[in-house]
Amino acid sequence: VVTTLAGHVSQKVLSKSLAFTSSSASFRDPCLSVASGDEATDEVWVWDVATSSVSYRLQAHPTTVMDVRHACDGEEDFLGTLSEGRLDLFRLAASHSVDV
Repeated sequence: VVTTLAGHVSQKVLSKSLAFTSSSASFRDPCLSVASGDEATDEVWVWDVATSSVSYRLQAHPTTVMDVRHACDGEEDFLGTLSEGRLDLFRLAASHSVDV
């Protein structure tokens, strides 16, 4: 175990978590992160692995988040999140702000 990230409620349903590296131009240094759905709040929590702290709490879903995916176009980092009947796309920024 490299590090343990604790604090959110695990899913009762089979869902996917995601480890990814922020590699866009908006981040000075590549940052290893883990994204996972939080069943208690229906949020997606994004953890900074280096600091073991929550970087983002993405609030958009009315139901449990089932899947999380990362994409980078070289300029910006994006997270796609999927719940029952809903797909959201978030733009992540180094300043820890989020566009939905």
